[in-house]
Amino acid sequence: AIFYGRLPGFALHPEGRAQAVKAGKYLVKAFPEVKRIYSSPLERAVETAGLIAAQFEPELPPLTLHSGVLEVYSPFQGRPITEMAARDWRLYDDVDLSEFETFEQICGRAIDSLKEIASAALDDGHSAVVVTTHGDVCA
Repeated sequence: AIFYGRLPGFALHPEGRAQAVKAGKYLVKAFPEVKRIYSSPLERAVETAGLIAAQFEPELPPLTLHSGVLEVYSPFQGRPITEMAARDWRLYDDVDLSEFETFEQICGRAIDSLKEIASAALDDGHSAVVVTTHGDVCA
């Protein structure tokens, strides 16, 4: 197993698919007014968004890809999970981040993107939207 980061071609694990369906079923009950879903453009986030959207049948909310909620850009993508665990998942310690995102940059990007998404939703008259992203963006 590896730390995916922004590497292409990684779909959800069956457990992740089941979690996405469960989340979608919850969202349909808790927020039936959802009219749009935003997602990171990475395959696994788009798959999550699609599985959530499918729970809203027959009126599937449209999907909008948003690069602002993209996974962290890290020098560790593609590295073994065992190596990451040995580092205690510290992506920002003891590395040259001059070509990569810092924690502060990720937070700023995520906050700016969520403000943009919220503003667009309100402008469109939506009271609820769904955003699918990645763990580091949420941290």
